[in-house]
Amino acid sequence: ITQEFAVLAAAWTWGVGKRYCRGRLTLPQQGAADEATEEPHRMPTRAEADKVLPLLGEQWARDAGYVLSVLGCRPEAIYRLRSHEIDTAGKRVRLKAKGFDRTVQVPRAVIAVLSRYVKPGGGARIWPVTKSTMMRALPEAFLNACKKAEVEHFGPYGLRSLVSREHILSGTLSHTYARLMGHSAARALADYAGVLPDDEAAAQET
Repeated sequence: ITQEFAVLAAAWTWGVGKRYCRGRLTLPQQGAADEATEEPHRMPTRAEADKVLPLLGEQWARDAGYVLSVLGCRPEAIYRLRSHEIDTAGKRVRLKAKGFDRTVQVPRAVIAVLSRYVKPGGGARIWPVTKSTMMRALPEAFLNACKKAEVEHFGPYGLRSLVSREHILSGTLSHTYARLMGHSAARALADYAGVLPDDEAAAQET
């Protein structure tokens, strides 16, 4: 990748000299691109999440992080959310990601946050930044917030793992879990629900 960036920089410099390109090409420092995605699926504790979420920077990032921490849906479903998919009166939200399309009941607090971004007409995405910007900026915001909070790095998908674990431990019915999370509880346990030290201690005490 470093070699490819060097070739790109040389080509850009040539293009500027020939007046085919304008402006200056700024390349990321080595390792910077990997740092934001390092262990993005690590499952935090709820205390860690509560410590990091207020430090996510801009208001839209803090609000998106809060919604993810409550719903546990795939981040893509939040990135692409549009105004007409939010039913403020019925407290329902349509979530679409990875071919799964469902409308779910959500807490009043989530509706209160999302309603700040609902636009007249209904067709536009609710967030004040583009989807591509959000997909890049939100993981970076988590990285920076974790550093500030002195918490081991986790990303948006880590919140999905956390909410999944909380559903399983609270005894959410399997069909309800599948509707909320988009897959079965068995798959969550196998793929990414993870085990925290508190889980191991509790299991040994019972």
